[in-house]
Amino acid sequence: MSMTRSSLTDALQSMLCDAADKFKPVDLERHLDLAALDLVRVRPRTLAATLTLVPGQHSYPAPEGFVTPKFSDWGHEQRRLFRPWDKNYPLHLPRIGAIEVGGVLNIHLQPAPTAAQISCIGSSYYYFYYAAHTLSDDAAKTTVQPADKHLLLLRAAIYAMTELANGGTVKPVQLHKGMGSQSKSTTASMWVERLTRMYEAIA
Repeated sequence: MSMTRSSLTDALQSMLCDAADKFKPVDLERHLDLAALDLVRVRPRTLAATLTLVPGQHSYPAPEGFVTPKFSDWGHEQRRLFRPWDKNYPLHLPRIGAIEVGGVLNIHLQPAPTAAQISCIGSSYYYFYYAAHTLSDDAAKTTVQPADKHLLLLRAAIYAMTELANGGTVKPVQLHKGMGSQSKSTTASMWVERLTRMYEAIA
């Protein structure tokens, strides 16, 4: 099952049938990119990274493709090893979050790690985060799993039908016969509702 960007665009065009004539190839690719972004919600992609802590510093550059943080267990082992009254017990561990700085997402730690914490635990902050799915003409670089191809195409079709509905298209729209029971009188807005129910049910 090919998962290249070009093959996925061809598959979406085939799924949309005559409705595909309303869009340019660049539009179909945009629908696929939006669908890949939404896929993080129902098919999360978890990656791990490490940043070097600086005492008193809250924000750090986020890795490429970063969407939102998941969690970090930095300092948790030390909390198991020491008692709250021990000198080396780490108090008020930073909570990982995200903040936008100049239009760029950054890792944000609140409260900022202290010199004492870094001395005890170490400066390497290992964490997990949710990353965006990517589509590429190199199938090996496409992160959407082949088993989720139909889900991706279905979400892209929803974006396409939404654009037609928002553009005032009221003529009946015919999609691929594999898209459930159909009626020749199905409009774009009706397809949005129907396809959304299918998408959420499959997801």
